[in-house]
Amino acid sequence: MDRRTPQSPNRSRLALVVLLAAHVALLLYALPPRVLLNDQPFDGTDYQTHYEQISTLIEAFDRFGHTWAYDPNLLAGQPAGVIFDVDNKLYFWWTYLLSKAGVARVLAYKLFPLFSCLLMPFSLLAAGRLFGFDRRQRLFAVAMALLVWHFDSALRFQWTVGMISFATASHLSLLVAAAFYSFVQKPRAGLFVALLLLLPLTLLTHVWAFALLVVPLVALYLRARRRLGLRGHLAVWAFVAAALGVNGYWLLNALAHFKLLAPSGVVGQATPPYLLSDWLEIVVNPFNTGFALPYTLFRYLALLAAGLSVWRWRRSADDRAFIGGLFLCWLWGLTYLPAMIPGLREMEPYRFVGSATILSALFAGPWLAAVCRISLVRQLAPPVRAVVVVLLLLLVPRVARQVVGAIPEIAPTPVSRKEASNMSRLPTVIGSPDLLSDHADVRFTRLTTVTPRMASLARYVDKHCDQPGRVLVEHWSTGELMRWATSRPILGGFPDRRLAHEDAFLFRRYHDPRFFGKALDAYLRRYNVKYLLISQYLFPHVERRRDLFEPMKLLGGHRIYRVKQDWGYVADASADVRFELNKIEVNGLQLPGDAKHVVLRFHFHHALRCRAPAEPELRCRLERQPVEHDRVGLLRVVGEPRLPKSFVIELDYGG
Repeated sequence: MDRRTPQSPNRSRLALVVLLAAHVALLLYALPPRVLLNDQPFDGTDYQTHYEQISTLIEAFDRFGHTWAYDPNLLAGQPAGVIFDVDNKLYFWWTYLLSKAGVARVLAYKLFPLFSCLLMPFSLLAAGRLFGFDRRQRLFAVAMALLVWHFDSALRFQWTVGMISFATASHLSLLVAAAFYSFVQKPRAGLFVALLLLLPLTLLTHVWAFALLVVPLVALYLRARRRLGLRGHLAVWAFVAAALGVNGYWLLNALAHFKLLAPSGVVGQATPPYLLSDWLEIVVNPFNTGFALPYTLFRYLALLAAGLSVWRWRRSADDRAFIGGLFLCWLWGLTYLPAMIPGLREMEPYRFVGSATILSALFAGPWLAAVCRISLVRQLAPPVRAVVVVLLLLLVPRVARQVVGAIPEIAPTPVSRKEASNMSRLPTVIGSPDLLSDHADVRFTRLTTVTPRMASLARYVDKHCDQPGRVLVEHWSTGELMRWATSRPILGGFPDRRLAHEDAFLFRRYHDPRFFGKALDAYLRRYNVKYLLISQYLFPHVERRRDLFEPMKLLGGHRIYRVKQDWGYVADASADVRFELNKIEVNGLQLPGDAKHVVLRFHFHHALRCRAPAEPELRCRLERQPVEHDRVGLLRVVGEPRLPKSFVIELDYGG
């Protein structure tokens, strides 16, 4: 296959302008200006999590100069910014720096997905050029990429639900791999500088960019090691040093908390048979492939065309066959094989289907450019041409299904708008009818912001759930919203945080033994739960416990209950307990008898330190108090020689 074929520059530019205009139009449908410019963050389930993370870490960085903190307002105390948000580093810095430059925080936050989506075709254009594609091949690669970005269910799910950092790392990784391929072919100063910036930035975007790139880059390096020369080898190791230098601040901190890592991989566990079910667009298990109907025609078209491009390269002894075949096998293997390998399940491997799809779109360009020619069609015999036309006509319904799946408003339907609205409120696997109307992202077709009813729910919780104690929030994205939108301490949020602190969230699994009998009473006491917020109709065995809960408020489909008992934040004692980021303050402690220790209902952390500023002659130290069903344990405060009446627990960043 020729690397370069003549093509009119003007026609190529016009075609590119048309493609980019279509991309912008589709993007403005998915992210309307009214959604971008209002004062509420995105309502996508993962977007809620990332906004909560960013809000917490902005406070930590402004107040303490560190990008992690002990947060006593979530999950009875948990280290924010250490393991769970390793997919959120660049997003944090983007939002932080723009907000410091005067952009409203919410707008800064919402500009990142817009920028990523706008950047995607340019990443592929640059990658195609570095892989030696001619203008026509690059145009077809971009056209295929736009089809999968907007109409493939997995990719669209990722950037509309909030997996935007991973989607961004997916297209940036292609650019990094292409730049590295070109560099090892012929080292150049411009490529050296580009890789010195791009590789660390891509790894900062999402931790699994490492998984995307490690095998292709190492293979390219080993293959080229004999011709690189000393300068080439030094340059490659400079890339490694730059990547570690830029990402070391969070990587070292994550490693320091490695003992708290909790294997909890449940979603995204697709195995090889899912290749067939995806092709047939059959939902087998939405926990494995995402809560979106599968639309995969363009995905498999891209994969087929990419495979044919690699085959043509191999036949013509083109050295791109090596990286093309390796990269495709690696990413598609990452999608369907790790679910069967212990330890690798934690990657939620089906996420890599988005990366594999966008890569396939890139490598599809050369083959599509070669076969999509009028001259080739004219060369076909009339019977063959007729067969091709019939096959294309048979594909029309499936193509329409892909497009309508992403833009449902264009579907021809006899159903009125009112009937369609009522139908949309029918229960689905996502949850209750009222929850569907409150979280408008359930079809994953457009980005939306927090709805007025959810905002009013947050205001109600903040104003009326004011007694000392935690709010247990059943629906996980609602829990994330309650953490950033209220001042109340929350038990809830993302169920698989990869941190042992997730044990404090009762509703993270549907069959938790603490749902029943005395275990539920013990759970409420252990974490000082004062309010319960339920949104779905999945836990009647909890809601009917009138011995523990009394109804407080019904807001839409959300039910708020008050816990009848007052437990307090101190076990078997009383005190005034106040807390904020990195700090727990206890005053007026009243103990039974001569007790020398007391248990606080907050999670233990090895870097917390205790001091008694009002009674300097007394000392206090912290120990871990083991508790049932909680791998972290709670805080036990030990007095020396006795417990002070007042003391302060603070995070020691040097500890």
